[in-house]
Amino acid sequence: MNNIKLAVILIFLLGLLTACFQTSTVTPTPTMPVPSPTKNEAKRMEAIKLLETALSKMDKAASYRFTISATHHYTYEGRPSEWKYEGQGAIIWPNRFQWTLSGQADVLKTVTSVDGKTFCADSRGERRDCTLAWGGIGPGSSPYTLIVYLRNFGTVSDLGVQVLGGTEHQHLAFSPVLAKVAAVDATHARDMAKVIAVDGEVWIDKITELPRQERVIVKYKSPTGQEETADTTLTFLDYGKPIEIKLP
Repeated sequence: MNNIKLAVILIFLLGLLTACFQTSTVTPTPTMPVPSPTKNEAKRMEAIKLLETALSKMDKAASYRFTISATHHYTYEGRPSEWKYEGQGAIIWPNRFQWTLSGQADVLKTVTSVDGKTFCADSRGERRDCTLAWGGIGPGSSPYTLIVYLRNFGTVSDLGVQVLGGTEHQHLAFSPVLAKVAAVDATHARDMAKVIAVDGEVWIDKITELPRQERVIVKYKSPTGQEETADTTLTFLDYGKPIEIKLP
């Protein structure tokens, strides 16, 4: 009889201990899985990395040439009008630049800059208001400024692969950070105040990872207050080849 009572007491105590242990056990908080980047976000990051690599290789090449193809869109007597321009230039980054732009009505613009000294001329002769921001169709459209846009990109998106000259190129769209462009110098700050919007595209060679073409569309206010557009394409070539740029 005593053994039965002792067994009952032991069972009771064991149950009590089990209940206490279960009460004191802390239930772990489930770990929330870290969300993986979306497909679009991953693609955007890849595009940024590709453009950063292209700009780095552009810097390492140091020297290169480019051709210019540009169109000025404006309104004349209430009708849409356009002027075409062509040109060429060369750069030894970061302190030697040269380009010439010619167009309809005997328009001619030439710019040469060596170690901070810049010479500009048009069809009438040398210009005194000479800076690297001059020499394009309108405010914010000089070849130098177009390259500054690319170097100060903000948003980037991947537009896919496109074949140029028989070679595959990654086609990217970009928007520059205009505040950074305005900070280059006083002339760029003045021009950016007239710029309404800038949209850019760049084609990067998939083999060399260097930019092959850059197209920039700049919308700006003309002196009369009208909205005009400079649509300019630079085609890059002769990366790393010897180039001589001298002041005239």
